[in-house]
Amino acid sequence: KLLILSLILSTNSFAGSVLIYEFGESIGSIVSARQTVAGNNPTVTTLSGSGYSNLNPSGLNTYSQVWDLGATAIGAMNSNIISAYTSYLSQGGTLFLMGENDNFITRNNSIFSLISTLGGGSVSQGSNSAYTDVTIIPQFRTANTTSIMQYPAAGTFSTIGTGTCITSDCAAVLYSPGKLGSAAAGTLIVVLDINFVQSNFSSGA
Repeated sequence: KLLILSLILSTNSFAGSVLIYEFGESIGSIVSARQTVAGNNPTVTTLSGSGYSNLNPSGLNTYSQVWDLGATAIGAMNSNIISAYTSYLSQGGTLFLMGENDNFITRNNSIFSLISTLGGGSVSQGSNSAYTDVTIIPQFRTANTTSIMQYPAAGTFSTIGTGTCITSDCAAVLYSPGKLGSAAAGTLIVVLDINFVQSNFSSGA
């Protein structure tokens, strides 16, 4: 649901330039539009083929947010990506990582490994969450009064380390400042679902 996108945008006081990495799912424009509504200045970089595996991010500290929408990218995050994201979070950046259900476990495990490396504790994959009512945790309802939503086919966290679940099934998790021991100034948000952004699945605001 797009309301979750609004909730994520409200977890911090955002302002400024936003970098969006998109991987062939045509959702960058949707995230970009929401960012514009929120008063930010988004830039979308579209990757295809081996573009994600060869990605070498640079200059991330000029952005108030970085959104990695590579949920269905083939393979794990490479060492260049991990190094750049670690540095960015250590400098107080806000990073969004999109994973998926257990059909994309290589991608998810790469995210879990990054969280652990950053000092976020032990994290692991849980069961999938599909068309089942889940509760939005009250502290994250600031952008919308709706308390119940559904994911079409999300993955979930079985363990979240130092994070906080955004929805009751733990398909979305927040690591707020102070929760990542090796990048204490940073904010990391992970959602194990791509459909909540896609227009054919989304509803709400």
